[in-house]
Amino acid sequence: MERSLGRAAGCRKRISFHADAGGETHAPLADIPIICDLGAFLGGSTVSLADGLVAAGHQGDLIHSYDFFRATRRVWEEYMGESGRPWPETGDMMSVVFEMLQDYDQLITFYPGDVMKSPVPDGPIEICFVDISKTAEINDHIIANYFTKLIPGKSIVIQQDYFHFSPLWDIVTMEVLKDYFTPIGYTEEFSALFLYTRELDAEAIERAHSRNFTRDQFVSNIKTASRHWPYAKQKADLYLALQAADVTNVTDKAWEIAKKTMNAGLPDLDPAAMYAALDAE
Repeated sequence: MERSLGRAAGCRKRISFHADAGGETHAPLADIPIICDLGAFLGGSTVSLADGLVAAGHQGDLIHSYDFFRATRRVWEEYMGESGRPWPETGDMMSVVFEMLQDYDQLITFYPGDVMKSPVPDGPIEICFVDISKTAEINDHIIANYFTKLIPGKSIVIQQDYFHFSPLWDIVTMEVLKDYFTPIGYTEEFSALFLYTRELDAEAIERAHSRNFTRDQFVSNIKTASRHWPYAKQKADLYLALQAADVTNVTDKAWEIAKKTMNAGLPDLDPAAMYAALDAE
């Protein structure tokens, strides 16, 4: 199902609804590289990506933005409380997102709903921002359906929560696929950037699927991943991920891992103990 939203509604863009939302599944075809914004929430990542496109003079339907675009009252108050805006009692954030991104509406197609059931854009993906892999199943879906559309030697993957201890599969996936991705950057909080260097084959995709990992494999891959990142804060974040793998079921949902790890008590970040744990065979 497609519908056009006027400027008064904050957006003119095509909205793609998956079957659960009562509409037909549709994905616009792309002949040029696109950007996938996987986990937009209220559009913070989206506006950053759109700003870059505008600054570079690009036009067209280039950003494909995915999320449930919903929020509970608690989440709304945490992220939007200072804005003074009332929480939409339906929990639907689309009108807010449209309003916040109205200056970029010709660049963006939104896919509200479950990313596992949403259409994957056709054509190559040049930038893949990932902040939606909150379960191992979603992570595997992204590997199989989005990473396979990346451009060797050109595409960049941004793992938003790489240095957070809850989505452990983000770390392990990139480590298992280290022959296909090279670390090229990081942000002060949580995120890591990777250059896609060679085309994934079916065997690599299968190896990278989270369902294939044992706890020992999660632990060993987190340890080897720590060798790519030289700074103490990065080591500390990966040390916390190591502790999370030790006290949780590694296929729990990300928020369940976070809760179990916090309930178990975060370890003392003693540098000697931290480095010894990460370096242990």
